[in-house]
Amino acid sequence: MTSDKGRQPWLHDRQVAVYGNATVLSAPDATIGDLGTGLIVDDRLVLGRLRMTLDGEAPRVIAQTSSGALTSVWACARNIGDTGPDPTVEVHIRREVVAGGLQETI
Repeated sequence: MTSDKGRQPWLHDRQVAVYGNATVLSAPDATIGDLGTGLIVDDRLVLGRLRMTLDGEAPRVIAQTSSGALTSVWACARNIGDTGPDPTVEVHIRREVVAGGLQETI
């Protein structure tokens, strides 16, 4: 059995946004907290945990994309909104890496 200790994390399943000396690596649902995720500025982890819940439940991701400094996630909140089989609440996350940090709009 091999160990991943000391190895770089895989990035194929991460959302990656970069601007200058700042990089954000997040899970497909935009969460930060798993191994290999975070806001890194000048090779230092400055944000290691960021999760969104709505009434105690994370939104379900429908689509996501990253390009350059921008990550966008489209999701639905199935546990709030109108009752019935189809979700009625959409969640749009726009995360942009800016000089020295990040800006997020929900």
